[in-house]
Amino acid sequence: MNMNKKTLCRSFSSENPAIRLKAKPVFSLFTALFLFSLGGAFCFFPEICASGAKNGLETCLQILIPSLFPFMVLGSLIARSGAASCLGRLVEKPFRLLFGLPGSAASALFLSMVGGYPVGARSVDALVESGALTEAEGKRMLCFCVNAGPAFLISVVGAAYLGSPQAGILLLTGQLSACLLLGLLSRKKPAVSRLSAPSSSQRASTPIGDALVLSVWDAIRSMAGTCGFVVLMATLSEFMFSFLPEGDLSLWAAALGEVTQGCRLLAENGVPLWCLSFVIGWGGFSVHFQIFSQLRHVSLNRKKFFLFRGLHGVLSAAITFLLEQSGWFPGEISEVFSSFTPSSPSAFSSVPSLAGSAALIFTCVLFLIGLFQPAIPTKPGFFRQMGWGRRNR
Repeated sequence: MNMNKKTLCRSFSSENPAIRLKAKPVFSLFTALFLFSLGGAFCFFPEICASGAKNGLETCLQILIPSLFPFMVLGSLIARSGAASCLGRLVEKPFRLLFGLPGSAASALFLSMVGGYPVGARSVDALVESGALTEAEGKRMLCFCVNAGPAFLISVVGAAYLGSPQAGILLLTGQLSACLLLGLLSRKKPAVSRLSAPSSSQRASTPIGDALVLSVWDAIRSMAGTCGFVVLMATLSEFMFSFLPEGDLSLWAAALGEVTQGCRLLAENGVPLWCLSFVIGWGGFSVHFQIFSQLRHVSLNRKKFFLFRGLHGVLSAAITFLLEQSGWFPGEISEVFSSFTPSSPSAFSSVPSLAGSAALIFTCVLFLIGLFQPAIPTKPGFFRQMGWGRRNR
């Protein structure tokens, strides 16, 4: 057995977790010091901590929960009820031609465009769980199915923060164009042939009563995780603004960390529209953590994910800049930043979102179609498992 000492040590250390932990003592020390310092800051400055948490909770109650929770329920319900397979049969050929993905993936792409950042990731994970997508296909969809929804861009960023719904429409156009472009660029030839993959009629679907209960519980858990990360990032941002000098560094750090508060701060400071588009395309670390928490059936390559988030931001900024310069959205947009006065967030509820309404109607139609799809029972229903069903005598 010819093995030198260096190779033997490397092999032994890779099999021993204790040795791997000792490889980076400096990093572990700095991590521990940072966490203890952060805990001390929370204890010695409770007013700042409470103020940041309050801002995060207000963001969740006024913006995130009303705009995300219904789509989270519908996304999981479409995957479980069989409506995604029904839609997949209608768009199978064009979707495979454009994106190299099965037609059942169309529902996740649609929901990612109209629902908001975590909705697309949650829908992809639900499709992988139901067997409509393979894990490899789910990983590729997560490269471009992460978008801000029209309710957030048009009503919150456009109408409330910028005072111009047209500016929100321009930002939405840049986001969705970049999303589709990334989907085309990431297209790959399917590794599994269509004959060997399970057909839509062979995939099991959950009874509609069980699917509704499971979808609501999934959405509640996902929404709780989403709000938790928003509150945490809002608290950290409050500490950052309290101790760091005001300037571009703290402004952009907050914007790249949490997108909702970041867009408000950038709009108040009058940055160009294409800069806002980049921040929205990037999504912010808070959104990234929310997406990581949604995935239970897809093992995500995080380096690739961050790369595509950066590409999405760059493409969105470029498309927004070109559209703004082309004059397709004339007049009002060019005057947004010269006459900007911050509006109340309550404008979110006063501006009608036609795109969001149309999306809800469309997804409800898909849900109703799924009611009439034949279900293939593979295991006892949720209520039967819980002991609530009729017992055999």
